Amino acid sequence: MLFFKKNKRKLLIITPLSFLFVIVYSFIFHFAFTISVILTMALGPKFSIGNIEFKGKNKIIAEDVSLKYENQEIVKTPKVIIEYNLENKLFEILKKITIFNGKVLIIRKNESINIVDAFVGKTEKSDSSKEKSGTKVPIGLIQAKNVSLIFKDLSYKNPITIDIPSTNGYVSFNKKKGIDLLFQGITSNKEEISYSFNNYEKEYSMKVKGKNLNLNTNILQFAYYSEDIEYSKGKGEINLTIDSDGLFGTATVKDLDLKYHDFSELTKDINGKINFLGNKIKIDANFDLFNKKRKFLMDFDFDNDLVIKILLGEMTYDEIAHYKLLQDLNLNLNKY
Repeated sequence: MLFFKKNKRKLLIITPLSFLFVIVYSFIFHFAFTISVILTMALGPKFSIGNIEFKGKNKIIAEDVSLKYENQEIVKTPKVIIEYNLENKLFEILKKITIFNGKVLIIRKNESINIVDAFVGKTEKSDSSKEKSGTKVPIGLIQAKNVSLIFKDLSYKNPITIDIPSTNGYVSFNKKKGIDLLFQGITSNKEEISYSFNNYEKEYSMKVKGKNLNLNTNILQFAYYSEDIEYSKGKGEINLTIDSDGLFGTATVKDLDLKYHDFSELTKDINGKINFLGNKIKIDANFDLFNKKRKFLMDFDFDNDLVIKILLGEMTYDEIAHYKLLQDLNLNLNKY
């Protein structure tokens, strides 16, 4: 105690200097960690950075970067460029983050998208009394170049997973309009895929586009799903908009095979177009059944009766008997 009394003045000087030294030491020798903490506090997702290098006046190059949201890694990349402008307002200092190569995980569930929620926050998105979602995010643009994207859609009966090894895209946060997102690329099977989202004009608007798609039951959940139907083979295109007003757009199919659980014969080579008109669905398609050409027309209005026309032509009893309902009745019509 006597020591502290004798050296009180020295301690009052040395103590704050020691704290200052620790802060300066941490900032210099643990700079990457310091920047990670600052970005995490400013933007939302948990940043982890291996190395930092200043380039020029308004640019930082970060290496071995990871972004996590809800304990799940959504970005893992060897290189990121962070562009900033200290002359801007505090809310607008961070201009752009560019991700090179690496891996990106996007998960959608209804109107929720993880990479948007990570920066915006689910609370802000769901609170209609606040300003438009995305206008308060303190960064202008997040850009991805040549990244490997895994896109998962959990909005349907079964998860839809699309792996795109080479993808380019962005997420922008406009201080007045809100959120705009676009990712597009080509799969290893030469399928062209693009996915976009924005809330500029409506509460939410998502677009899914695909060309040269390999059609199956899973991917066709975007268009129509039934537990009684399995799709296989076939190629197709989709151009769908899912927004707060409903489902709009088109889907075309070529040489698609379909198996209806209550009918033992395979429906083959379906070729046609589906129009999604909000509260209406129209289908015009041709198909093969028992090696004969048939036609399927459907006009479905959610507000009115369903109209279906299946032009089958003449069918023999042997063909009709493939229908499970008749098999269950056990009519034994063969004797007539």
